[in-house]
Amino acid sequence: MLNFFNFKNQHTVLILAHEYTDGNLSQSWNLYENDMFWLTDTLRKIKKLKDVNWIIKEHPSEKIYNAKVSTVELFNKIISSEENIKLFPNDYRVDNMYKYIDTTITSHGTAGYEYPMQGIPTIICGEANYSGLGFNIEPKTRTQYYKILKKINLLKKTK
Repeated sequence: MLNFFNFKNQHTVLILAHEYTDGNLSQSWNLYENDMFWLTDTLRKIKKLKDVNWIIKEHPSEKIYNAKVSTVELFNKIISSEENIKLFPNDYRVDNMYKYIDTTITSHGTAGYEYPMQGIPTIICGEANYSGLGFNIEPKTRTQYYKILKKINLLKKTK
């Protein structure tokens, strides 16, 4: 699967975007005003981090809601053609990605409990129904988040 992306053999992170109109106001804490700001800032930060492979996956319902801004548009605007950052193809299934990735990042999505069950360290950036249970990395400030991103290649799977 990773050969598809022509990645170097280095730490690989899956970033799971959100449908931008869902769940933005329901959290008691969130590092960002909304999920679009979260993804935009995350893309800007990872663009500088060349020693990691990054895969960006749009939310499956993004096309259903016909949002004014899409993950693909944000990716093309901010990332463009970085060799170590790729969009996840829509015609592939995400089910078996745990075999190929080392870390996941989500704002507050279901990946926050799905991937830790496979032993994959997962960073969340907003409150979710599984927050505070001890199986995620939960930065409380953007500064903490940026520090984690810079050292993300040090995170190890537990299985």
